[in-house]
Amino acid sequence: MNNIFLVAGLILLPNFLLAQNVGIGTATPQTQLHIDNATTNSIIRAETNKVSGEASLELKTGPDPFDFLEIRKWMTGSSGTQAGISLNGLSTLTTGTNSTAGLLFGTKREYPIYFTTDNVERMRINELGNVRIGNVFEGNTRLLVSATSGAAISAQTSFVPPPGVFISSISGRISTNSIAGAAISGITENAVFTTAGIPSGMYGVLGGAIDEGYAVGAFGSSGAGGLYAKALGAGKALRTQGSIQFEGLGAGLGKILTSDAAGNASWTEPATSHNHFGQTWLGSNSFAGLTISNSSAANSSTGLTSSASALRSIGVYGASTGLEGTGVMGFIDHGGSFPPYDANSAVAGVNTTGNGLYGTSYTGYAIKGIKQNSPSAVTGPVALLRNDKTTNSDPVLLIQNGANNPTALELNNGYIKVSGTNKTAFIHTTSAGNISGNLSVLNYPNAAATDMLFVTHNYSPVNTYFNFNYGVYWNGGVWSIYIEAPATPMPVNINFNVMVIKQ
Repeated sequence: MNNIFLVAGLILLPNFLLAQNVGIGTATPQTQLHIDNATTNSIIRAETNKVSGEASLELKTGPDPFDFLEIRKWMTGSSGTQAGISLNGLSTLTTGTNSTAGLLFGTKREYPIYFTTDNVERMRINELGNVRIGNVFEGNTRLLVSATSGAAISAQTSFVPPPGVFISSISGRISTNSIAGAAISGITENAVFTTAGIPSGMYGVLGGAIDEGYAVGAFGSSGAGGLYAKALGAGKALRTQGSIQFEGLGAGLGKILTSDAAGNASWTEPATSHNHFGQTWLGSNSFAGLTISNSSAANSSTGLTSSASALRSIGVYGASTGLEGTGVMGFIDHGGSFPPYDANSAVAGVNTTGNGLYGTSYTGYAIKGIKQNSPSAVTGPVALLRNDKTTNSDPVLLIQNGANNPTALELNNGYIKVSGTNKTAFIHTTSAGNISGNLSVLNYPNAAATDMLFVTHNYSPVNTYFNFNYGVYWNGGVWSIYIEAPATPMPVNINFNVMVIKQ
């Protein structure tokens, strides 16, 4: 205290002392008051024990009595507040109420500024101007906040913006020149978060979670929404890569996601009927554009059922523009290999056993095929029935008439034409090689005693007469044409028209 009184006394000395520098502990003072202690600490103390008193140091410029910088220490028990803070034991560094400028707080060289409480560093402004709050000091981040308990950053605003202005508690902005980055980003603690894992682009808010947790959590209650996304123009309101899971909407095995008129989604049982009128379903798969599979074990289950009720409507319509394609194909597999079928067909029915193509109708035709009258060249038969199984002895075409109408087959205009190597109707010419006495042996495959043969003499083209009674004869292995007069030998080069009907 004696030193303080001495300093104060020196300051109040007559004017001759004010005109020169005063030194304490130095013979060459550099300022009006220069205190130098070369052996111990150099301390200037202003002390008070007055109740609600203060000890202070004021640095003043100009004639205004309140234009100064002050350092104050208030007594414990002091009443009142400053800026809403109690003065009880408070220490302050402030400018006067009429100060003509601001307060600069910093360093003139590349050194950090430290802030501590309880003798522990709480905040630092490093030599680059980056602010770090907490005990994490890494990276080149303008503001880095870490916490060992509670939230690292908690932001709140009560500002009510004018119409047309949007306000947020935390606002982040990224320059349009950044090309890739985020205004605000967040990651989970254990996530391996690297630039390579982020799709290139710019994000307002970016969340990352790779090892565990969720990148973004959005929750709403009491009528509030959890997440709202809207895109203007050609942008996407929601874009995902990977699977999506919906919960709390009545999810269940086999259910589908639907919505009401307001867009509220829910999981519901699949509808038994659908109206897809006017829709076009496209597919690029090499096998099928649309695949319908029915795994039901119930009898008479159907893979696809289609119906149409309008006049001249079509129940199922199939078209193929590919080379050698098939418009409609039906395939039934009973464990065999895939049976062959002719491509470039409007309808193909393939079955390893049973019916390949089946048609039924109460009126009209069960199966109808028409060769259209086209301006282009039209060739080929209307229908082809062929048996490629050499061991199959069943008929190629079987016509069964279960009605009382005796007609099983009707040809309405046109003739019967036979062709191929094994024809059911053919011309037989007698020769030395097939004549035996009064008969000529017929040579056709699969001859049987139950065959019905219709034989007429063919006068043309060699213009030969055959003035004999003749008939057909089965000798146990082959059929022959014979002359009823046993002593009359069969002449050569006689032509007969033969038609064979199997029973």
